[in-house]
Parts: sequence; C-alpha cells; structure tokens
Amino acid sequence: MKDHKKKKKKEVKKMMDKKLKTMFDYQRFSGNKMLESMLRDAESRYPRALSDDELDLVAAAGKPGEKDPDKENN
Repeated sequence: MKDHKKKKKKEVKKMMDKKLKTMFDYQRFSGNKMLESMLRDAESRYPRALSDDELDLVAAAGKPGEKDPDKENN
C-alpha cells in the first residue's frame, strides 16, 4: 500500500511540474507585448541560471543583515 501511495504522489508531482512548466511557457508566447519585453530585458541581464551555490547567497527578502523596521518598533 505504501508503494502505491508513493507512486501516486510522484505521479501527481510530475503532473503539477508539467502544468507549471506549460503555464510559464505559455506566457512567453501569449502575445503580451509588455510581458515579452520584460522577459527579453531579464534574459539580457541574466544570461544564465544561478547555480545552487549562488542561490544560497541570494537574499530574497532584502539585504543580508538588514533589520525589519516594523519589528524594531514593537
């Protein structure tokens, strides 16, 4: 029974990954001029994907070590 659940979970994940990829690929060709312009701009500035080591250095919520002003006031 466990193997069946694992297999089903893996199939669902694969299906969701495929759907997400299709949705993002669709945006590239949907004819939205503004979106196409933004994609071209981003691709010209970032010619390659970041490696896993580089991603570890990314601070998605701001600058490393920067304090949240809302938390300082409380």
